[in-house]
Amino acid sequence: MLGVASRCGGAWSRVGKNACTSQTSGFRSNVRSVSRTPQLFPQAKPLGLGSFSGALRPAGRGGRIDAFPFDLAWAPSVDAESIAPQLFAFSIVPYSGFLYYLTKSKSAPPVALFGFYFLLVFVAVSIPAGIYAKVHYGQSLANVDWLHGGAEAFLTITNLLIVIGMRQGIRQAENEKAELKVVSAEEAKEAAAVEE
Repeated sequence: MLGVASRCGGAWSRVGKNACTSQTSGFRSNVRSVSRTPQLFPQAKPLGLGSFSGALRPAGRGGRIDAFPFDLAWAPSVDAESIAPQLFAFSIVPYSGFLYYLTKSKSAPPVALFGFYFLLVFVAVSIPAGIYAKVHYGQSLANVDWLHGGAEAFLTITNLLIVIGMRQGIRQAENEKAELKVVSAEEAKEAAAVEE
């Protein structure tokens, strides 16, 4: 049975075995015929992603019509709260590679490079803060405002250092380009004077 919302008796309700009739513009229609449609996913569960509730999937017990069972396709027993810490810890590996090659290339402005390294301070502060929030409050770090704000302050410092460093790098590149133009203009004048 596909779940269909119908207005019955002045209130919206789900249509199930005891389907009511709806009256629209003087026409009387029985919605029981809709309930005879076969289910595509009889064991469908509500989406575990909360933020993507617009997906359609055939209704299970909830009575919604949903078509894309994302949570069932990937891992029905894994939720975001259980996998986030592992992804957070694993992200250090590619970030370390990024820092290695950025340092090796010597192309980043020094303050910006320090800002990228300072992100590791944010990580080092966030891990114990998250553990403290879980042990003392029974909540994730995001739900304990004073701890979360303190940890995010280090991320703000990181972003400021990167922006200031990149701005210094841009100004330095602009100055070098302006100096190069002045030098090439002087060389052109000297070459013209030699030819005369």
